[in-house]
Amino acid sequence: AEHAGDDHAILIVLRAAAEMLVCIHDLVGILREEAALAPVLHELRQRMRTVLDTTLQRSRSVGLLREEVQADDLVLVLNMINGALAGIAAPGERSKAATRALDLALRGLRDPATG
Repeated sequence: AEHAGDDHAILIVLRAAAEMLVCIHDLVGILREEAALAPVLHELRQRMRTVLDTTLQRSRSVGLLREEVQADDLVLVLNMINGALAGIAAPGERSKAATRALDLALRGLRDPATG
């Protein structure tokens, strides 16, 4: 809500989601391993996808991301970031890895015309 009118909201949401993954990386691992908790993980994924889709549509007009990028692509990026955190125990190191992984993904997703 704080960035409701921000054309760059998708970048803000992606950065916040990457930092969230730093904090809940171990929890996500538990949710993936425990079959009984699968519905919880599914609901979290659906909520995140809805946020990404809504924010992506609002931000689309400024051309920050390539036109064909969809919310599912952004979920894939977040999954890749989560994968980059595997084996990193220290929160500070996790944060650095998440920031770097997102930076690498965005450089590949950004429209060259808008830099």
